[in-house]
Amino acid sequence: MRKAVVAEEESEIFRECDLDDKFRKPRSESKERILENFRTKCSSRKHCWGLIKSRLPIVDWLPRYSLKRDAFGDVTAGLTVGVVHIPQGLAYAQLASLPPVVGLYVSSFPVLMYPIFGTSKHISMGTFAIVSVIVSSVLTQHVPSDYCGPYTSSTTFSPISRAHFSTGYTTMSIPANTTTADTDCLQKYDNRMIEVCSALSLCVGLVQIFVELIRNISDTNIATLIVSILCVTFLMIGKTINERYKAKLRIPIPWELFLVAISTSLSYLLELHAKYDVDAVGIVPSAIALSAPNGGDVVALFFDSIPVAIASFAIAISLCRMYAIKHSYNIDSNQEFLALGMCNILGSFFSCYPCGPALSRSSINDGVGVKSQLGSYLSSIVVAVVLLWMGPLFEALPQAALAAIIIVNIRHVTMYWKKVPHLWRISRLDAVTWIVACFAVISSSVSVGLVTGVGFSILTVLIRMRRAPGISLRKVLAGGVYRNTKKYHTLSNKDLLIYQFTGPLFFGNKDRFNDSLIGHLGYDPVKLNLRREAEDDIDSPSEQIRETSSIEEQNLNTSDLSQNRVDIPMITKRNTALLPTPYRVVILDMVRCSFTDSDGARTLTGVCVALQGLGLAVMIVSCTDHVKSSLKASWENVDDVIFVSLESAIKYSNLETLRT
Repeated sequence: MRKAVVAEEESEIFRECDLDDKFRKPRSESKERILENFRTKCSSRKHCWGLIKSRLPIVDWLPRYSLKRDAFGDVTAGLTVGVVHIPQGLAYAQLASLPPVVGLYVSSFPVLMYPIFGTSKHISMGTFAIVSVIVSSVLTQHVPSDYCGPYTSSTTFSPISRAHFSTGYTTMSIPANTTTADTDCLQKYDNRMIEVCSALSLCVGLVQIFVELIRNISDTNIATLIVSILCVTFLMIGKTINERYKAKLRIPIPWELFLVAISTSLSYLLELHAKYDVDAVGIVPSAIALSAPNGGDVVALFFDSIPVAIASFAIAISLCRMYAIKHSYNIDSNQEFLALGMCNILGSFFSCYPCGPALSRSSINDGVGVKSQLGSYLSSIVVAVVLLWMGPLFEALPQAALAAIIIVNIRHVTMYWKKVPHLWRISRLDAVTWIVACFAVISSSVSVGLVTGVGFSILTVLIRMRRAPGISLRKVLAGGVYRNTKKYHTLSNKDLLIYQFTGPLFFGNKDRFNDSLIGHLGYDPVKLNLRREAEDDIDSPSEQIRETSSIEEQNLNTSDLSQNRVDIPMITKRNTALLPTPYRVVILDMVRCSFTDSDGARTLTGVCVALQGLGLAVMIVSCTDHVKSSLKASWENVDDVIFVSLESAIKYSNLETLRT
């Protein structure tokens, strides 16, 4: 075992290898412990039961369910959310370019799977505006233009089933290889892109609406226009009341349900469809349309289902975490992905389009006081009752009322452009991402815009990593605080250069690392070392002998200070006299370098070898385990220059200076 460097006053560890020799746990023990834990979990009934509960959360919470404690909140929330499902399902189905009855299917059947696999008590699965917009753009590419007819059969719904099954498969394929960190990273970029794309899609839709309005203004149906204005005004007043008296209202007033009831009644009594040609929902089938997914089309729809899956993922995880933090319970991100996938797969057999959680319904669950996932079953039962026995009551419902529900409920999304100046002040790259997503949506579609926005966000991360700057550090205070010399007044130390690279070192930024270090040194150590070696090759043998003997004398004079020390190349006047800068010690601070690849490791070790060849003392400090392993694979003697911390490297260099 290599001993630590012994100073004159006290014994202290400087190098990382000395720290590893003394305190690092043997790797064999870690592997054996992992295998032992695996064998214990596989053979223990307790751990197997825990695995079952983690994949089927209903097995965990249902035995602990208390009728006295939880039933009232679940029943109230289930009935209330079920009532809200009805107008939203009818409206959002038309937003997805589908018959209104499909929205009732989505609000009923996929919801049955979430309590079995889901871990959140508060989110409400069903129809969702943003997913409906994306589904609409996907279906227009695969479904005939006369798709949404007044009569619907299971054969007609088969494209939805195939798209829905593909979305469910996409949802389930992610958790197997997804960690919590990956989920966080995915969610961070997807939430912004979903809001941007949905806002822009609505804005683009408004532009197209205005163009068509001007083109066909002479064909305007005055009765439909009046119904639309009245419905929007009614809902705006109701939403304003809910927002103003939010603190006093235990649950939001379901104005959408009142609008559906009032508009349907007036449309039936006044015969708006027959007398004034106001479009109504029409025949609502009371039967359930069953359809089996066609596996042959899953591949064709797989890539189109990815934006739908991304949107559902991001919104679901955001809502789950929000309510989990508020009510102090835990959720499993991967399990939520699995639950969403199972909901979608079940819905594919009942002619549904992809489902997702809605903030409005989830907030009702929270306001009413839902206690468990059982409320989702009750809301599904309410929608199923309406679907099976009350469907004919909605035949006179004006489609203008459903359009008003859509416009009012997603009006806040169209205001996202107001956040762009604030986004610009926080991060200009994020603001540029918004603009890129804008042009992608305008020029193509919502799905392409979402994928483009997410891809550009990942590209900005790579750009930030590639443009990571290198800075020079010096001491600001006597207490060991080091800061950037360009931003702080620092204490002078002309013999020491502390260089810190502020990002990972890989093939994309290795040249930037090299150029930045050259800029701080004032010369290229690799080229200068090669030139020195070429000059030494043409020196006379007598000069080489004199230089060798002088170096040996210096080594003999300093050998008594530390017998067990592995020598760093000696700092001699002959080696450093002709250098463009007076630095005699170079410390490379890698505390902010999270990883390095083979190219980055070769670049770093090449610079270190070149600096040592010029007679400078080189030290690398604060390396992560990944960086250390990469450097060891690239340079055999790297253990001699890797130090525990910046302070230990500086203290060691001071001792070396005293010895020389």
